Amino acid sequence: MFIGFTVFAAWVWWADGAQEVSDWLGTTANTAVSGDRVRQLVGICWLIGALWHLLRLVLALL
Repeated sequence: MFIGFTVFAAWVWWADGAQEVSDWLGTTANTAVSGDRVRQLVGICWLIGALWHLLRLVLALL
């Protein structure tokens, strides 16, 4: 599940990046997801998931 969410987060970052590049070039990109708030939300969720898995790994090693 963590890998799937990482792929989803990368897709959101790519979609938003494609939108920013197209805005800079003065063209329109057809992306399903764009916007800083969505990117920040996905980033926060990914970070929480990464910290949770890291905590589980540390506790398993103790």
